[in-house]
Amino acid sequence: MLTPVDLYPYQKQMAEHICYNERSMVWARVGAGKTAAAATAVWTLQQWGYAKAALVFGTRRIVQQVWGPECAKWEHLRGMRVHVLRGKQRDYLLQRQADLYVVNYEAIPWLITQLHHTYFRHNRPLPFDMVILDEVTRVKNDNGKRWQYLYEGLLPAIPRRIGLTGTPAPNGYLDLHGQYRMLDDGMRLGTVKNHYRDHFFSPSGYGGYKYEPKTGARERIHELIGDITV
Repeated sequence: MLTPVDLYPYQKQMAEHICYNERSMVWARVGAGKTAAAATAVWTLQQWGYAKAALVFGTRRIVQQVWGPECAKWEHLRGMRVHVLRGKQRDYLLQRQADLYVVNYEAIPWLITQLHHTYFRHNRPLPFDMVILDEVTRVKNDNGKRWQYLYEGLLPAIPRRIGLTGTPAPNGYLDLHGQYRMLDDGMRLGTVKNHYRDHFFSPSGYGGYKYEPKTGARERIHELIGDITV
């Protein structure tokens, strides 16, 4: 059984970063231990009395195969109650106390509907006060329905938001806008993607449909997001 002593120094850095920043982003390669670090941060915040539970979004594989098994490997995490919100039991499990509620991104419409029906409509407090967006690039498109459902239907009620990813800009730095707006409400890269694009990028390629960062743009973007990114 692994203990907190077995966390690598960079995993401890990730966990500390999440603990000390209400809005935080973690960039780390696949296999670097982001799940254990983030779960340790949730556990630590619970011990401090600063969090009651976390809602975790992920891909189907992450939801089914990663969070529960990973917590079971660690002595300090094995007691955490992990509710995977899928199948016929998801309505029931959403209303039962847990430390981690793990749900697929594809289930966002169902989740928002249930939360409004069960909690918001009756002014009941949500069972979690943190949101972890695992593979946050899945919500990079702030014009998409999934993004809008989540941002408008839930996040105003959530003070602590965390993004995790091993590929923060798979198609270029334009991808960063929606991810960071989801976390910080546009404080760093703005609320309008076209404004972000026009400020930091220039049209390139045939017809000008592709965009390349202007000189010094990458460095400036890193400066803007650096305080909440590790």
